[in-house]
Parts: sequence; C-alpha cells; structure tokens
Amino acid sequence: FYFVYMMLAKMGKRFLSKGDGYFVTANDDEIILTLYNYHHFSEAYAKEVGIFTSYTDRYSIFPDKAGKLFKFDFPELSGNFIVKSVYVNQKHGSAYDEFVRMGAVEPLYPEETKWLNDVSKPRLKKEIVSASPLSLSISLAPFEVRQVAIKKLS
Repeated sequence: FYFVYMMLAKMGKRFLSKGDGYFVTANDDEIILTLYNYHHFSEAYAKEVGIFTSYTDRYSIFPDKAGKLFKFDFPELSGNFIVKSVYVNQKHGSAYDEFVRMGAVEPLYPEETKWLNDVSKPRLKKEIVSASPLSLSISLAPFEVRQVAIKKLS
C-alpha cells in the first residue's frame, strides 16, 4: 500500500475528471492519470462459506479477475510529450508476491528481508510520444495501480 499512497500524494492539484477506475488531475505543466483495476472478493468469501485462502494464495477469492483497458483522448493536445508511468501489480512492487515467488519459507533472515525490500519496487517506464492529437491506450493487469504523468516537451 505504501507505493499506492505515494502515487496518491503525487496527484495533480487540479481535478479534471474521474470514471470507473481512474482520476485525471493536472498541475501547471502536466496531466496526471491515476488508474486502478479493482476486483471485489467473492460473495461466498464475504459470507465465509467454504472458501479459505492459504498463506500463499490470496487471489483465489476474487472470481472475475481480468485486465482492464483505458483509452484517453486529449483532442486539445498535440506535439511531443514525455509519458512516465509508475505502476504496482503482482509482478512489480508487491513484497507479498515476491515472497511467494521466493518460496514463502519462514523465518525470513535480515538479508532476505533486505532483498525483498530491494526487489519490491514499482515499475517505471518513460517514453516520448508524438501525437496530433494525443491519445493513450493503457492496459492494467488485475489489481494493478498505475500513475501516468504527461508533460509536453518544449
């Protein structure tokens, strides 16, 4: 959750819009998209009816896991832009998922805890996009949270 809170703290000062799974904000020189792909746990799990999670399986209680595609069109924006994405999902930024991939064996020794801290970082992707007008398609994995900052190049 720490990395998601960091993203929330970096949202723009001006609110532009919101929708199912996204917020669009802005600062003086950039537009910031904050996207999330939320999935609710199953009704049976909520009622504690015959569904249990294990120490290494926290995702089976979510019945309809699917990716989500977002499309944003900015008809008033044309030119060259730096588009920077920071995201957290099961492959990037999740200490729990890294722990499971490493075998989920306890106890964790200090060097293993340090290793988990070192590898459990959000993914960062930065690219230059030339468009007239600017249009972005962004695909999120289940449970992913992503922040995209769009800044026009001078």
